[in-house]
Amino acid sequence: MHASVQQFVLAWGSPDELRRARTVAATEYTAFVKTPGARWSDQTEAIRLFMDNGDSASAWPLAREYVLWLRQSGQYRAAASMLGVFSGSLCGNASLELTALLVQLQHLAGIPNVAAEDELRDGLENAETSTIKATALHEVAVSLSRRGCLVDAEPLLRESISIKEKAFGRKGADLASSLQELASVLAEQGRLLDAERLLLESAALVKESLGQGHFAYGRTLHSLATVLWSQNRHADAVRILNEALRIKQAALGPNHPMLMDTISYLALVAVSQGRAHDGILLLERAIAIGRDRLGDEHPDTQLLQHHLRLLSSEV
Repeated sequence: MHASVQQFVLAWGSPDELRRARTVAATEYTAFVKTPGARWSDQTEAIRLFMDNGDSASAWPLAREYVLWLRQSGQYRAAASMLGVFSGSLCGNASLELTALLVQLQHLAGIPNVAAEDELRDGLENAETSTIKATALHEVAVSLSRRGCLVDAEPLLRESISIKEKAFGRKGADLASSLQELASVLAEQGRLLDAERLLLESAALVKESLGQGHFAYGRTLHSLATVLWSQNRHADAVRILNEALRIKQAALGPNHPMLMDTISYLALVAVSQGRAHDGILLLERAIAIGRDRLGDEHPDTQLLQHHLRLLSSEV
């Protein structure tokens, strides 16, 4: 317990004094977490103190930073749970940004929320800045794409890209993310050359802004490899898939859920090359990650288990 709050408890002060003590403590924590060696536990304590005082506006920037760290760590359910604490307590851009993050994280956690998706779509017209609108457009488009509504998703992604380009130019990892998502939509429609062009640009933008050792660069390479594989450029695809896995594993560790798609795609490659045993081993590795980090009930874990059962029955 922070000293300011502990002092209040020992002195049995008034509610107003408790609020002041919490504010002092939260402010001190907020300053501390920006110093080297700070712990995430201090950040969560500052968030709690601000929320106990009903000051969600001060808590939100800290919570957003913490949620993004949880997402990068693959702790999707914990991140979504943290966002749930702020439900109904924010307004304007912060509320729209929260909803966009919640939609993304609940999908990653395997618990899609149709109500949150509807809220995000409804909030598009009330976005207070163009950049927040671009973020919301991106997430709405991703939700539509997941459900196979590719024709509806494409114009939203193009609008998001246009907004980001006007605001920041043709650069940055955020723009690259929307280019990559648009490429996926085009690839699903069989527009492979257009998808490849966008992915090459996306990879160049990520490499420039984040570096070629960043997991986002590996993620973009994965998408590029799948498009090349669909064009029967198998040697290039396998080389890039292995590079994508190497980068993601170095950046995130060997047991991160973001590795599952590349490992399982390499399993598909192995099976197509007549190496069924290698394919089984790769699928088993991807499933082990899914069960450990996402749970047995997660759709991705279950889908890979289904593929493994089919492959094992044919060997």
